[in-house]
Amino acid sequence: HLDKKKRKYSSDDLLFGLVGIFDWRMHGAQYHSQVKDKLVSKVQDEVKAMLLPEIQKHFAANKTLPKAILDRAVQVEASRESMQKTLRSMTDAKRNARVGGTPACLHTASTKDDTQREMFVVEGDSAGGSAKNARNPVTQEVFKAGGKPANALTSPLDKVIGNPTVSDFLVSLGVDFKEFDEQIKKRVPNPTFSVDKLRVQRLYLLADADVDGYHINALFLATIWTLIPDLSRQGRV
Repeated sequence: HLDKKKRKYSSDDLLFGLVGIFDWRMHGAQYHSQVKDKLVSKVQDEVKAMLLPEIQKHFAANKTLPKAILDRAVQVEASRESMQKTLRSMTDAKRNARVGGTPACLHTASTKDDTQREMFVVEGDSAGGSAKNARNPVTQEVFKAGGKPANALTSPLDKVIGNPTVSDFLVSLGVDFKEFDEQIKKRVPNPTFSVDKLRVQRLYLLADADVDGYHINALFLATIWTLIPDLSRQGRV
C-alpha cells in the first residue's frame, strides 16, 4: 500500500487501467485433463522471478511513474465516491418521481407486462408529441430526450451517469442501481447494468435524418454499449 494524504490505496486501485504484456514459453506443462482446459503447473514463482527485476528496472528508469500511478489511484477513488453519490441521488429521484418511479419526460404505456413494453427515444418535445400521438399506448412508450447524453466512450463514468438525459434514460429503462453500486464498491473495473429486470423489452432510437440526429443516436448507442451492453448483444436495440 502507498500512503498519500494519510490514505491507503489497494492494489486494485493502483493497478486500475494498467495493462502489461509479456512473452513467456512454458516447458513441461501439466494439465488437469486430456482436453487441456485447465493448467495445474505451479508457475507463479517462476513468472515472478522473471518479471520482478524487469519491473524494478523500469521503475528505476522512470522516476515519475510511481507518482503517476498514485495520482491515478486518487482519481479512481474520487470518481468512485462521486459515482456512489450520483447513484444515491438517482435512487432518491426515482423514489420521488411520478407514476411508478418514471421521469416526467417519459410517456408511459398502460401494459403491466414488461416483456411487451417497447420504448421509443425521440429528440425534443415536438417529436415527442408526434410520437405520443402515433404510438400504441398499451405497449409503446415515448422517452423525450431533453438534451445530448454525455459521451460514454470518453467521459468519466460518474459524469456519464450524472448527465440528466442519461439518468432519466436509465430510470425509464428500470435499471438496478443497487446492483450497479455493489459493483462499484467491489472495484469492478467496468461495471454494467443487468438486463434481467428491465421494465422495457425493446428499445428504438428515433432522430432527425441529419448530422445532429445521427450524433444523438450515436451517443445513446455508446451509452447502451458502455453501461448496458447485454441490451445490444441480445438484439433488443
